[in-house]
Amino acid sequence: MAFRSKSIFGIALVAAVFAAANGSGEKPKASPPLPVVEVSPVSREEALIGKPANGSARNGPLYPAIEVFPTIVDARHANTEAVELFNRFFATKSRHDCDATMAFISRDLSVYADATLGWELNGYDALKEVWAKYMPTWGEGRSYPTRILGEVNGGTGSVMLEFTDTPELFGADMRVLGAVDVVDGKITRWADYWDSAAYDGKRFERLKRTPVDPPPALRSKPAVTSARIRDVASKFVEMVSSGNTAGAATLFSYDGVFEDRSLNVSIVGFPAINRYLARVNHTSPFGRGVKLGHVVGGDAGGGFEWASPSSPVKTGAASLSINTEGKITRVCIIYDSRNLSATNRSDLAALALEPLQ
Repeated sequence: MAFRSKSIFGIALVAAVFAAANGSGEKPKASPPLPVVEVSPVSREEALIGKPANGSARNGPLYPAIEVFPTIVDARHANTEAVELFNRFFATKSRHDCDATMAFISRDLSVYADATLGWELNGYDALKEVWAKYMPTWGEGRSYPTRILGEVNGGTGSVMLEFTDTPELFGADMRVLGAVDVVDGKITRWADYWDSAAYDGKRFERLKRTPVDPPPALRSKPAVTSARIRDVASKFVEMVSSGNTAGAATLFSYDGVFEDRSLNVSIVGFPAINRYLARVNHTSPFGRGVKLGHVVGGDAGGGFEWASPSSPVKTGAASLSINTEGKITRVCIIYDSRNLSATNRSDLAALALEPLQ
């Protein structure tokens, strides 16, 4: 498909001229014609994966975009290489091309896990078998990132992804945290966490498997991460786990945000986070006794998986955004609240309310 700028510039020019005329009361003046700028044809494959099919580089601006998923990703806490890699991955996945999507996966894949369903696909062939079965049924379904946090440098690194799977993929709107390791430009480990509360209960029970204990969060080879993300994650979990909620709150910037995606709760500001963590520490799955699991990311952000031996919720994940001073600007935790009783869920949600002073 060929893209010409003539029509785009023409529309913009007409709009600008008439806007000026309407503002001044004058008739629009004639303008010299703009030159036609030719843009070479770009195939659908090129636009989606971000490079020409023949592998050669182009000069000039980025390719014309063919949007197969919303381009709304927040990439402020990721480096360029990580953003480009995962934008290409999700665009290819949203094209439902199993072979092209598997090109992003390492032959040495250790695990592709859905912690909520208890699925662990151990190896490249196991993952390909599942995608080959399900992708042809996805229709107009899309999978796209909303946040990318972490770093990939020279093909190696790790990220925490916040992404959306539309209902055509797996039967419901799914907001997912995915912890991903990358080595030599290929994905070597991927673990997903999401809340199944809004998922059809009967279908969920058919799909759910008995999770392996201990969870993958606690038995995976460490990812390539920065010292800062490891330090922030370990301090945060250690303080929450020991009940030192005041110390945990000091890790946040003054305008930091703590979000519990499973409860649809967002607490804004260091003082409010301090009080909230104290209220929920003994009852939240991410509270007293929680254990730090697999850590991913770089200096500006990433996240970690966690385990909760004393809660009905056995595992979850958290994304972390970090400012230049090393303070947390945002935490988003997610876990499967289906494992909580209705009373537990209601009590936790009620604790988000500030007591009247």
